[in-house]
Amino acid sequence: MVEGAGEARPVRSLPVAAIATGVLAALGVMVLLRVALGDADATIVAPAHLALLGSAQSQVLLASPYFVPGEPALQALAQMRARDVGVSVLTNSLATTDEPLVHYGYARHRESLLSEGVELHELMPTAASPVEAQAPFGSSGRGASLGRLHTKLAVVDGESTFVGSMNMDARSDRLNTEAGIVIHSATLARRVASFLRRHEREGSYRVQLQGERLTWLSDDGRQDALSAEPEAAAKPALALRVVAQMLGEGVL
Repeated sequence: MVEGAGEARPVRSLPVAAIATGVLAALGVMVLLRVALGDADATIVAPAHLALLGSAQSQVLLASPYFVPGEPALQALAQMRARDVGVSVLTNSLATTDEPLVHYGYARHRESLLSEGVELHELMPTAASPVEAQAPFGSSGRGASLGRLHTKLAVVDGESTFVGSMNMDARSDRLNTEAGIVIHSATLARRVASFLRRHEREGSYRVQLQGERLTWLSDDGRQDALSAEPEAAAKPALALRVVAQMLGEGVL
């Protein structure tokens, strides 16, 4: 659903997300029970997710609303790039996130990730995006024209698709109760990959390094290059930005 102007309206989403909802709930309960009973073989989502990504031989496509990779994730991404595995990440921009503190945590890593060859795409507000009508990722937004990435997805080698509740951040890794499923279907993976690539291309800014400066480039045919970070209509307060520099990523 997309929320805005005091009402909720349905939006088109991936069929797999709707199908997986009940499965994820059941899976989360099962894992909790197994962990509580001391089952050493119970699968914890974060390391299993990283293992799936680390198995890639050619390409990883990621969608994570909150993307603040900890040291294990940073190492996994660096190792993938060292093996020439393509890695592309779609996350919220400062203009679309509902958690500016989390965004500032992610922003600390942009230059190093780009230097390693990781592609970074930040979602446009729907008012600026040519794919506004679909608003396909779901939203917890409060503005009538604001789309927000909410889907958590990964596609590995065009063969396997991860869908679940887990962001790539410390809170999902250490604190939250999360669940996820992996679907081994090349047909589905190709469709999800096409879906993600389209919205990277038409509904997001591609972040690039030009010298030592970041630029935000829209690939929808207009080729608008922004030298300043796209911001929400209400710019985060200075105090919030100062606090973001002081907080450890484990509490974001």
